Amino acid sequence: MIDGPLINQHALGLSRSMAAVAQ
Repeated sequence: MIDGPLINQHALGLSRSMAAVAQ
């Protein structure tokens, strides 16, 4: 299984990417 922190990091990266696209 994938580690929780790893998923958390991926989610953070996606949020940053979406925020960058939104701006």
